[in-house]
Amino acid sequence: MCPRQATLAPPQLCSLMGLTSEKTTTKTNQERNSRVVKSREKSRHFSEKAQPPRVLLLYGTDGYRPSHEIKTFLESHRIPHRTTSLVKGQLLLGEKTNSSSYSQHLGEISILIIVSHFQASLVEPYLELCRARHLSLVWAVLPYPHSQTPKPHFSRLHASSVAPDAIVGMTLSPRYPFFYGRPGATGGGIPHGKNWTTFSLETSGDSHVTNPGSHVTNSGPLPVGDLNAANAWSNMGDGEPGTKNGTNGYRVLVEVRVKTGETDFTDVPVVLEDMGGRDGVRKIVMGAPVRFWLSHLMLLESVHQLSDGRLVREGRERMVMVDIDDIFLAPEGRRMRVDDVQAVLRAQAKLRQMVPGFTFNAGFVGGYYNSGALMEEKLGNQELVRNAEQLWWFDHTYKHHQPHSMSPRQLRTSMELNRQFAKDHGIPALVHHYAVSPHHSGVYPVHPPLYDSWRQIWNVSVTSTEEYPDLRPDHMRRGFKHRGISVLPRQTCRLFTHTFLYSHFPGGRNQLVSLAAGGEVFLTLLRTPVSIFMTHTPNYCCDRLALTLFPALFKFTSRWTQLQLSYPGPLAMADRYFSLYPEDTSPLWTSPCSNKRHREILPAWFNCSQLPQLLILGPQKSGTTALHTFLSLHPQVQTNRQSELHYEEVQFFSDDTLYQRGIQWYMEQFPYPPSPSVPPTNSSLPSSPPPPPTLLFEKSATYFVHPQAPQRAKAVLPQAQLVVILADPSHRAYSWYQHQRAHSDPTAVRFSFSEVIRASPSSPPHLSSLSHHCLTPGHYHQHISHWLEYYDHSQLLLIDGDELVERPAAVMDQLLEFLRLPFHPFQNILQYDSRKGFYCVVESNRRKKCLGKSKGRSYPPMTDEDQQWLSSYYAPHNAQLKELLTRLGRTPPRWLI
Repeated sequence: MCPRQATLAPPQLCSLMGLTSEKTTTKTNQERNSRVVKSREKSRHFSEKAQPPRVLLLYGTDGYRPSHEIKTFLESHRIPHRTTSLVKGQLLLGEKTNSSSYSQHLGEISILIIVSHFQASLVEPYLELCRARHLSLVWAVLPYPHSQTPKPHFSRLHASSVAPDAIVGMTLSPRYPFFYGRPGATGGGIPHGKNWTTFSLETSGDSHVTNPGSHVTNSGPLPVGDLNAANAWSNMGDGEPGTKNGTNGYRVLVEVRVKTGETDFTDVPVVLEDMGGRDGVRKIVMGAPVRFWLSHLMLLESVHQLSDGRLVREGRERMVMVDIDDIFLAPEGRRMRVDDVQAVLRAQAKLRQMVPGFTFNAGFVGGYYNSGALMEEKLGNQELVRNAEQLWWFDHTYKHHQPHSMSPRQLRTSMELNRQFAKDHGIPALVHHYAVSPHHSGVYPVHPPLYDSWRQIWNVSVTSTEEYPDLRPDHMRRGFKHRGISVLPRQTCRLFTHTFLYSHFPGGRNQLVSLAAGGEVFLTLLRTPVSIFMTHTPNYCCDRLALTLFPALFKFTSRWTQLQLSYPGPLAMADRYFSLYPEDTSPLWTSPCSNKRHREILPAWFNCSQLPQLLILGPQKSGTTALHTFLSLHPQVQTNRQSELHYEEVQFFSDDTLYQRGIQWYMEQFPYPPSPSVPPTNSSLPSSPPPPPTLLFEKSATYFVHPQAPQRAKAVLPQAQLVVILADPSHRAYSWYQHQRAHSDPTAVRFSFSEVIRASPSSPPHLSSLSHHCLTPGHYHQHISHWLEYYDHSQLLLIDGDELVERPAAVMDQLLEFLRLPFHPFQNILQYDSRKGFYCVVESNRRKKCLGKSKGRSYPPMTDEDQQWLSSYYAPHNAQLKELLTRLGRTPPRWLI
């Protein structure tokens, strides 16, 4: 353990190994872990769920909590994965490794990661699987308590627990072909508060354990290249052909120097690669504590090595930018003085030796220039302006007002004043097309006037925020593009406006350095190819905490890794980010109403009750328009305004162009719900009862089949109730074809229904497309299952399409019960019209109001041959639907029985 007080232990002792003090961080870590677990569920829709898993993460009895660290690693690097226990994993994959269920569940998995104690019986059942499917294995070994001294073995390897106070240093092998780690990197110090697992090898022909480590009798740090053990291990082959490049035996990645006496030490492997010469499975075994930074680096290295670089997108390049928010704005006593400004410029020059092009990025608030009573701080302001050409600058609004709290005109005025200030003082703020909003207001949740004003006044192309999709977990932050501006994820580094003295930082200077030397900030840099760190003016005055943190970060990164650090500027960083993650280009809007931080930066007029509570999903030509019309008759129900594009349908979640307009546009499609009346406080009259709550709903029949609609809807409307109409799929397909003919679709006019449904992938594209739109909406099991990946089945009502046609009042009673709305006499206001052939609404004047001529139109009946063909086509889909309904405890529609 590294003491908190700098007087008891020099900070270098902690910085070399990235130690954090457990006593000062245990509570903080527990609180953070709790937040992460809660936020991970919120951010589930941002995971790589749509992709087949490439890594299977398995944990043993004591490996559940450590496996979360590895899950975070996989999520950070966007590696599709699946997580389960070792016991459930065998059930999941099948009883036998060669069974068909393995192929069904493994998909494209190429690596297994196991988190468990060093126990052969836990891993051996998976070796046959690895051999059969040519999988590789990473084994994160959990240490036994130090009081236990077993030496369990596996594939001639033996494991021992080593207490952290016995470890005096570690070295990355100078001979291993690291991609991320730096060969020969070495350092001393106490590495972590938990036991480590070291490995030894049983020599061929002997039953005893030997340790081919080097014994040394000095207490100094390991010299680079002093890896006698690694030399010995590389020659410890099994006498069998190796699995890669003809290599046998083991390769050491990392050794630790362990104290064995007063003056004696031995170097033993703690991370090594088994080339698979004995069992045919290439594997990397790691004995460092899972939470220690070395394990994160070695996990990255392992996945890269075992997948030949295919699973990790980021490569070695890491772009870094450090923003200094609130320039000219800080409480008195926390602003930069002349010597602070000079210290920033000196540090910047030194940092450029490690990060080419590095320049601090200053966010200025022109309205506070030279404010305050302290002359030293006014001179500091002037020193910043005098050296303006040596820094990069960005707009932070004139008076630090939050954009969401201003009118569009006020917002433009604020930006124009700040721009004029920059012009008057020679600040080159227009060069880099970058800006940041105070408190991230208006960036996300998006405030359209902010984006428009940025483009018009500052020609902004790039901004950043920590709020998309949420502040926590930080490794799940994402970027997106909106209104011509690239939004990049912003990172925190534990430096806030109140941390300007070491005594104000929890744990003091040692703890600050440890964040950079293997701690949270280093891990952020390791896993983030484009890092924008947020700091504030007070972090550069007084004890200048930022000028301690970032030099330590870049030195540690250079010492232990081969990451290539650079600062090319915001535009290049945005290009790099979206070239790596093109899937982030389109945002996934989330509900600001369920996020406290987001609610705090919403405009005053934003009303969460203006979002719908019910979605009628479709499918098309199943009776959704009739259901929409009938439900709108209820006095406590309101629907969306008429759409110029799609008539009564909004189609926000299925139309990519409309979706890009954002949640504010979506809300504007609905009426503003009435607010409860509040009587005057001095009134003696009895108050009138508040109006009943209004349920808002929309019907967009395109939602049912759209691949992104469930994900998008869940993110904005997590509590919404859903309705799907299950019409006979054969009749629905025929109705859709006739609908297209009635609208003069050239393909439907040219080709018969028989030709359309029998079209093949080799048919002309327009014919295949029409066939697809006729047939695939009837794959009810597929589409319902997709929606149930995001919504609980209790939120879904399935309506029998035949029942809606024949007994609409009974269906409406069922719907009202589902929605928990009061009874409405639909049996009195829905009446069958023999001329139209369906039920119509009886208005107050006793006249019937029926749906338009496009509904219930007459057309020739389907031929028996086509009906028979469709019955055969839909048979397997209907069987799957029936199985799903049985599993959900739902009554199947009559046409399915």
